[in-house]
Amino acid sequence: MRRINNKGSLIIEVLISIAVATTFSLAIGSLALTNNRMITVAQQEIKGTALAKESMEQIFAIKQESWAALGNLDEGHYLIRENGSNYELYLPSDPAHPEEEIDGNFHRKITISKGYRDSDGEISDSGQEDPNTRRIDVTVSWNELGNPREINLTGYLTNWKGQ
Repeated sequence: MRRINNKGSLIIEVLISIAVATTFSLAIGSLALTNNRMITVAQQEIKGTALAKESMEQIFAIKQESWAALGNLDEGHYLIRENGSNYELYLPSDPAHPEEEIDGNFHRKITISKGYRDSDGEISDSGQEDPNTRRIDVTVSWNELGNPREINLTGYLTNWKGQ
């Protein structure tokens, strides 16, 4: 009677099992890492959007308080701050750097420009200047995993009450 020696095949089976387990572990680890990066990216995108929307709402509050506080401003870049229970726009101390740093990673820039109407009276990028309309551009920028990102919001505010 002959005996078959299977000692070598057992080692191969163990090595294959270790290789398969390692591959699955690396795949799961890679998936978890990618998921964490996506969560970070989404959180920064949400925060950048929220900061831009907050700025638009603050400027709207300024307009609601007094059109003159917005309508009498020259075109240019502005910063926003709380003044008691109200907000106010003010010129940056360094016009070469008109953005404001927020939370260390985000930068906000507010640009106010004239509003225009086309021949049909609709808001337009050019045409007849409308002294009762202002274009508001808010840009929030940040670095996301080493890549520059930004959110841009544009809105128009009007003095429709004629105050």
